[in-house]
Amino acid sequence: MIKKIIEHKTVRMVYKKLQSGGPLTLYIFANLFLVAFELIYIFLRIQYLNFQIPLWYTNDWGLAQLAPRNYIYVIPGVSFAIFVFGLALILLAK
Repeated sequence: MIKKIIEHKTVRMVYKKLQSGGPLTLYIFANLFLVAFELIYIFLRIQYLNFQIPLWYTNDWGLAQLAPRNYIYVIPGVSFAIFVFGLALILLAK
């Protein structure tokens, strides 16, 4: 299974582009660095947050906006999802 993935044309293309450097490599490493920084920062600071934090600002004011503090990990998750989606669009456009 892993051998099939490694031999896939798109994976080989991405690997060649990463080896050559350039803007794609910078895009990948910069985004992965930012997501890792978000995760580390949240992990180090979560103990100082209240048990309920305002996270859902599209809801009505008050209790509807509050979420358990562990939901703060949604932010790096969304960042990573946007990164993967953008990377897929870049690779499919070429």
